[in-house]
Amino acid sequence: MWVQVDGQMRHPVLNLSEGGLFLLTDQPLAVGRELRLELPLADRMIRVAGKVVHATATEEWAGNGIQLTSLATSDSSALHDFLVAAVTA
Repeated sequence: MWVQVDGQMRHPVLNLSEGGLFLLTDQPLAVGRELRLELPLADRMIRVAGKVVHATATEEWAGNGIQLTSLATSDSSALHDFLVAAVTA
């Protein structure tokens, strides 16, 4: 899955849960930075707010732990359903 960050950049997601995600970038993001994310689910796009809570880097990549901080109830339900379907598939 690829996520759009702040309406501009697209980055791959390695791990996704109802509480957050692990995002790969070229450079680590600043811890504490707030982000606007667009997540493409199977049948819809959801928009969420997130906050960088962890960042690490190697010579090849940077990984960023993003905590989801704001999610509409309908989007939360859609994300839950998406994750359940992925686990049971």
